[in-house]
Amino acid sequence: MSTDEQGRVAIVLGGSGGIGRAVARELAATGHDLFLIARNQARLEEAAKELRDTARGVRTIAGDLADPEAVREQIESAAAAAGRLDVLVNAWGGIARDHAIRARPASIEDNIRDHLVAPMVAAKSAALSMKRSGGGLIIQLGSIAANEAIGGAASYGAAKAALLSASRSLQREVEKHGVKVTVISPDRVDTPLHGEEHPESSAMLRPEDVAEAVGFVLRLSPTAMVEEVTIRCRGDR
Repeated sequence: MSTDEQGRVAIVLGGSGGIGRAVARELAATGHDLFLIARNQARLEEAAKELRDTARGVRTIAGDLADPEAVREQIESAAAAAGRLDVLVNAWGGIARDHAIRARPASIEDNIRDHLVAPMVAAKSAALSMKRSGGGLIIQLGSIAANEAIGGAASYGAAKAALLSASRSLQREVEKHGVKVTVISPDRVDTPLHGEEHPESSAMLRPEDVAEAVGFVLRLSPTAMVEEVTIRCRGDR
């Protein structure tokens, strides 16, 4: 993606949140037209207002990102409105905390839907559009929980591990069409969500750390492919 990015179109799922907004700023700085998709219209408008001074264009779509069918419709609508799609960043995802020994079926299903089914549907919809445009980049928000056990996050980690595997499979299927798929797997990130979940934790990444990783992947040459970027808190092991 080291070629001129003027006129490129990017969708950010969860574009009103901490990570999503930081990613949107990164994409705005590289000249992308932006579509921000999230649940809360007021927060979307707040994010769009912040970005309009630097972005070529910012449009918002309010919708339920936990509903796979709604996600598909949102991405197809944005791509149709823009006439193309070059970048999809899925920066959304809540956590339904569960312990393996007492996990309730409902929380397991919530995590699988939010962190596997909806992201896979989003990636599929984006990949189909990118094939028609001659290529693109799909970035999924993973987690270090995909590669190591974290207490109290059994089905969340399982869903993220499955998403990593699914993303690698998708990459094999679409690379001949010029589409890249990367998973960025961060440690704890300093967002309101993790602040509530880990109030005692002082070692956290910034949302900008994730956004800068997106920028790194975006700037790679067309022949360079990164399947996963893992970002850890320094001194966390």
